[in-house]
Amino acid sequence: MKFYVLPYTLARCFVPEEPTLAIRIFDPGDTRHDDNNDRQKLVQSPFWVAELQYAFVDFDPLRYSGSPPEIAEDLEQEYQNRNWLLTPQEATRIIQEFSKYKEQVSAVMIHCNAGMSRSPTVALFLCKHFGITPIWIGTRDYYMKNCTAAMAEGRPAPNSLVWGLLEKNG
Repeated sequence: MKFYVLPYTLARCFVPEEPTLAIRIFDPGDTRHDDNNDRQKLVQSPFWVAELQYAFVDFDPLRYSGSPPEIAEDLEQEYQNRNWLLTPQEATRIIQEFSKYKEQVSAVMIHCNAGMSRSPTVALFLCKHFGITPIWIGTRDYYMKNCTAAMAEGRPAPNSLVWGLLEKNG
């Protein structure tokens, strides 16, 4: 299965050429996530099978491991208080919704804001969980190949919090 892991700016312009599932990860409160906002809409195509949208922040405690612990703890607490973190329920929803469409598509376009943390982690997890050998295509293909190799060597996913929740709820 082809996986296009993209930043938001390129995902907006992506035109599928085969049956494709769109997985879109936005920041909570981002107006691009509003249904009535034309900026968030995908380019029209008969090849879109479904569009799945999720909203959670990009927070990874491992990124803050070299900082004083209170920085990561305070930030994590703030995000929890605002209900901005990926929840176990949302992790389960991602897995269940992907499962519903995976047999209907030959490609997945997945994006978050930069295409470097949340969307790569979700893509890597879905491939592992469902036994998919991905064909990484697009602007992040080299990055995704490196992430795959690093994880095979035991290094963490691009976002350890997202990976952990998906793994725990998968």
